Formats: sequence, structure tokens, C-alpha cells
Amino acid sequence: MTRTFFQGIDDSDATAFWNITCSNGRSYVVTIAADDTTRVLDCAKYEASGLQRCFVTFKERADQLKQKMVKPEGPPRFSGALPPEVLRTH
Repeated sequence: MTRTFFQGIDDSDATAFWNITCSNGRSYVVTIAADDTTRVLDCAKYEASGLQRCFVTFKERADQLKQKMVKPEGPPRFSGALPPEVLRTH
């Protein structure tokens, strides 16, 4: 192994997710369940779902997805310079 990264824990079943990169350059997700059952999945397959990315914590990815879902509500309130009446009242 050349790199290890703790990605997080799935709260629903207490499974820990670790990402590793091997010396051959390939990366994997290793899951360790509460009963010590382990699974290994290639990062490319893991990322194919589009939901999660290797070497990104669950919280970071949730924040990224949340930002993509939030869209600005219409154009900016004022385009260009503020009107004089706004400058006088604020």
C-alpha cells in the first residue's frame, strides 16, 4: 500500500469505509462491517454510481452534492451600481 484514507462510517450499519492505493497505482475501497466482515471494491466501480468518490470523506461529498442542488433564486437583486434610494436607506 502506498496510501490509506479513512472515508467514514455508514451510520445505518456501522460499516467503516477505507480507501487505499496500492504500489501498482490501483485504488480500492475496503469496507469493514461491525461483524468484521470485509469487502474490497475497485474505486472505478465504486465511483461509477456517481454518488461517492474515493479519497473524499462522506461529509465532504454530501456538502458537494448539496451545493449542486442549491440554485440561486433568480438574478442578483441589483445589477451594477446600487440605486441612490438604496444607498440612502442602508
